[in-house]
Amino acid sequence: MIDCLRGGSALAVALFHFNEPFPSLSDGYHRVVKWGWLGVSVFFVVSGFCIAAARQKDDAISFWWRRLLRIFPSYWASVCVVLGAVALRVVTSGTNDVTVLPKDFVGWFYTLAALTKPASNIASVNWAYWSLGYELAFYLVLGALVLRRSGWALIPFSLLTFFVRSYPFDQWGLFGLGVACYYFTSKQYWVAAILGAICLAQNFMQLSWPVAVTGGLVGLLILFPPAVMHHSFFQPLRQVGLFSYSLYLIHVPIGCYLLLHYLPFKLDRGLGPSLLQDLLLLTGCVFAAYLFYRFAEKPTHNLARRIRRRPTEELAMPSQAETVSVLDGKDP
Repeated sequence: MIDCLRGGSALAVALFHFNEPFPSLSDGYHRVVKWGWLGVSVFFVVSGFCIAAARQKDDAISFWWRRLLRIFPSYWASVCVVLGAVALRVVTSGTNDVTVLPKDFVGWFYTLAALTKPASNIASVNWAYWSLGYELAFYLVLGALVLRRSGWALIPFSLLTFFVRSYPFDQWGLFGLGVACYYFTSKQYWVAAILGAICLAQNFMQLSWPVAVTGGLVGLLILFPPAVMHHSFFQPLRQVGLFSYSLYLIHVPIGCYLLLHYLPFKLDRGLGPSLLQDLLLLTGCVFAAYLFYRFAEKPTHNLARRIRRRPTEELAMPSQAETVSVLDGKDP
């Protein structure tokens, strides 16, 4: 179920971004696609669940180190993809229409630290990077406040979200809801109930109702996955879920700037041509994301696993809960 949620939300966000540069169309397909931004809400809830599970296996320092190792090498590689897209556009068109690059050391420092807006005032070089700052903040929170595998200290932190509504508290309700789902599955029912109630209330009171409803539905799907999701029909979605972090990282420079500019033909802005364009962009981005995962992301996952195990231990296969999140890989 986790990988299906990741794969579906990654594809939804990609389709949303592919259509952002164009005027909105009123057909049913585009009315659905314009809600693709809700995929980020799905990522946050799923990430909260998976990272809470990962926190139980390590002490705080090991947890932080392994999280950073899974986030940053792939992230830095994706920044190189953005720079490559910029270079190609400058060479072929004479202009950088991809992104605004940092102009000084401070800008590059915040960019490489994945602390651009809203974590700072530095503009991001990729639309999708904004959620990484939240992921990093929540890793810090879980590492510091989950003591002896107990989540009780997260409850007073969650109550702060009703009084502090700026970064990173404004998105904690989604991430914390995923954490509550993990504690429910681990039979810590009181922590799960109180934390989940606080986070649900925050989502409805401080975020939009579509975000709050999406978060609640994702929580229910995690706790009570429908049997139909195990059908082979959903296998492609599960496969995309395995490299959803890579898709999240590179779909904007690859899909919105390279493929869109260098398609061998131009399509009219109508339902049929738009469907064809989205299919071509999505196919190209999924293929590129798989290669990126294979050569940039997966090696760091293997290294992170080796760091945790002792030299005398055999390499254990990761459980589904250990699978990296969308921006973790939650994931966007």
